[in-house]
Amino acid sequence: MPGFSDPLQGLRCNGPVETIRLRAVQQPSRVERLLVSFGSNSGIVAEGSYLVRNPNVMTPLLQRAIADAVSKGHAWCCWTDDSRVWLITGELSLALSRESGSPVLDVRVYREDGALADSDCWLVDQDGKWRRCAVTGGADSALAE
Repeated sequence: MPGFSDPLQGLRCNGPVETIRLRAVQQPSRVERLLVSFGSNSGIVAEGSYLVRNPNVMTPLLQRAIADAVSKGHAWCCWTDDSRVWLITGELSLALSRESGSPVLDVRVYREDGALADSDCWLVDQDGKWRRCAVTGGADSALAE
């Protein structure tokens, strides 16, 4: 987006990700910027949609989902194209981010009726593209290509 700073700036690293830095990224405002990047670049939200920042204009069911997310310390973002709504909540996964060396969001996407439509972990790659993480049961790795 023109005029916006890169929300991923300073979050990628070549070596192991430090827990202290990850905890700073966990702050809701930083996670919210990652969620905006995710919503804008993951293909989940329709092109041409715009952000809705005021929860009071949303349905009571979406307001409840937002309140639940905020009570857990999660960030949220909402988009609309004037006919559909996408509410996305999430938090940074410290363990998966540490392992991957890049931010990994645990994301939940809600429909307009407040029902959970999707829930998964998403990784941002070196090119700034978001992709789903496959969590494996193996002890060696929590991430799979």
